[in-house]
Amino acid sequence: MASGPEYSPLSRHDAPSAFETASDPTRPSATAGSLAPVLLVHGWNAHARSLRPIREHLTRSGWPDAAVFCLDFRDTHGSNVTHAAEIAAAVERLRDRTGAPLVDIVAHSMGGLATRWFIAFSPEPAPVRSVVFIATPHRGTWTSLLAWGDSAAELRPDSDFLRTLQGRPFPHHIRTFTVRTRIETHVLPAVSTHWPGALADRLVTFPPHAFLPRSLTIARLVRSWLAQPAEPHEHDGFKGDRMPATRETPPGERAPAR
Repeated sequence: MASGPEYSPLSRHDAPSAFETASDPTRPSATAGSLAPVLLVHGWNAHARSLRPIREHLTRSGWPDAAVFCLDFRDTHGSNVTHAAEIAAAVERLRDRTGAPLVDIVAHSMGGLATRWFIAFSPEPAPVRSVVFIATPHRGTWTSLLAWGDSAAELRPDSDFLRTLQGRPFPHHIRTFTVRTRIETHVLPAVSTHWPGALADRLVTFPPHAFLPRSLTIARLVRSWLAQPAEPHEHDGFKGDRMPATRETPPGERAPAR
């Protein structure tokens, strides 16, 4: 779920770690030839404009303008299954536009569930290299009891939609990264935003859920993760309902790769 301010300039909330400093826009950017195109996916009750700050940060950091696209769902409160079909179409358009075989996806909030559905139920292996989940309610949220639209019932922790999604193993070859916030105002319980098997898991002190897409800290994390060369990444094909013990990552500290 996501709601909040419309487009606004990037804001700074946490001091950068050494890991993030590498993505500072004042430093050399990654070369365009080494970067995959990026699809930005918004959450419930949000729009593409909420992700423009991340898009602008990426294009300033070396991504070609045509290679970063903010998807706007036709119905922001619609079903994740319908949204997954829209993601599939957007991925193909982005691949056609750039000629790239694989894309990266950055998904905020509920957009991460639609992204997972797209990947899980793609008739062929999804042409995705990496996914960044920003405060995605992987196991649902009880705040959905106050939501509306076709997605409201899907967001409930005991929904058929989530049970079906949890039963699908996540592909081995796709790199995953997660961002979570200590001020989680939309996803309850907040542990629902944890994703097992992530190469990096960052828990920030601030901002709260709805403001994450306009945080400079988050934009720099996204940039630094997606600029990393695509190295083989193997995990155990975990299912979304597994929650291995993990410690929270303090602000300014990089989570160890798994």
